Amino acid sequence: TTTTYYITQEIIATGCSNSAQVTINISPLPVAPTSAFSDQNNFCSNSIDSIKLSAAGGSGATLNWYSNSCGGSLLSSGNNVFIAAPNSTSTYYAAWENVCGISDCQSITINVLPSPTANAGDHIEVCFGNPVSVSGSGGPTYIWSNGQTNASFTYTPLNNDTLVLRVTASNGCTDQDTIFIKVNPLPIPVISPDTSICEGDQLVLN
Repeated sequence: TTTTYYITQEIIATGCSNSAQVTINISPLPVAPTSAFSDQNNFCSNSIDSIKLSAAGGSGATLNWYSNSCGGSLLSSGNNVFIAAPNSTSTYYAAWENVCGISDCQSITINVLPSPTANAGDHIEVCFGNPVSVSGSGGPTYIWSNGQTNASFTYTPLNNDTLVLRVTASNGCTDQDTIFIKVNPLPIPVISPDTSICEGDQLVLN
């Protein structure tokens, strides 16, 4: 709102007078948002790249978003802003700001479910015909690309093989890892054909 004040000053001895005025612009205090929300929540860590933060209600010149606490670390300004998705449960705070200061905050907590870490083990090199033991971790639930559902198993690959391990945590979050198995061919020995010699003779084998 705007208010104008007037003043008139008169010199009685001379009868002279003059007037002046001053206008006061009164800016309203910022008002806190009534709600804050996100387009993504209750997701697995590392499953999405970004989230959109929005707020409704309140008033002010600029809408600010903070992390850690209300008025803490400034994260971004504006409405419907995109930020990097957190890797763990985090709370964000929205407040309106103008020349008169910063309003109280409205908060939104983003719940992030921890994802498992799949480990299919180190790459393996084996001679043709030999069995290999594969051992994964990160469960509790395992599924290998060859259909195995145990963390560890033994099999005999006939050719080079790539196995993908997918693990699922109790909260439904998943992760995967890959192991490569190289199968080296056996050498093919070359020797002279079968033959017969007399006792005491010498023979050169190639």
